[in-house]
Amino acid sequence: MTFIDTDIFVIDKLFPNDDRYGINKAFLNEAEEKFTSIFNLFELLGIASFNLNEVELMKLFVTWNTKHFNGRTHLSVQTPKEFLDLD
Repeated sequence: MTFIDTDIFVIDKLFPNDDRYGINKAFLNEAEEKFTSIFNLFELLGIASFNLNEVELMKLFVTWNTKHFNGRTHLSVQTPKEFLDLD
């Protein structure tokens, strides 16, 4: 398994103009059995809250557990499949 630190996700999601973006994206596409910690997730969300506008932040609200959020937030809650609009 490969543990991924927050900075990898920050570059991938927030800084597509970073010089390291290409190799960063290639790594994420090639690495198998990736994981991170809840602390890294919270750190990423904190960084995103300062760098993204409201519309961009809403695009990150994706989960397989939509039942836990529907009706409890004004945000659009989608599964990865719904986000990608797959049939």
